[in-house]
Amino acid sequence: MRSWIRRQEFRPTRFWGIFFNPFYISRRLLAEAVSRFAPHVSGRVLDVGCGTKPYRDLFKTSQYVGLEVANPNVHAEASVDHTYDGETFPFLEREFDSVLSFQVLEHVRSPAEFVSEIW
Repeated sequence: MRSWIRRQEFRPTRFWGIFFNPFYISRRLLAEAVSRFAPHVSGRVLDVGCGTKPYRDLFKTSQYVGLEVANPNVHAEASVDHTYDGETFPFLEREFDSVLSFQVLEHVRSPAEFVSEIW
């Protein structure tokens, strides 16, 4: 039951999820959009702000790497592969074929600099 409730946080699948997730509508629409977009992503993928990697299984890629800002408050269940200082990613340029970032821009101090670092 616990894993089902956890799944409803980011990928609500049934109407019942509305009782466990105050963001039911927006998260359901996001999950549907990610599902439609996922088949177009290939190669080596970086998920910036990966958290628990709630969309990982939607992507059939050669490698899926999770990056999260180094912070003692990062959720204990996060599926982080690498951390960074919040400014510079710890990777070489063009090391990934695709970069994903879900529900992260609203948490960064300078979205323009953040997107520039992704680029």
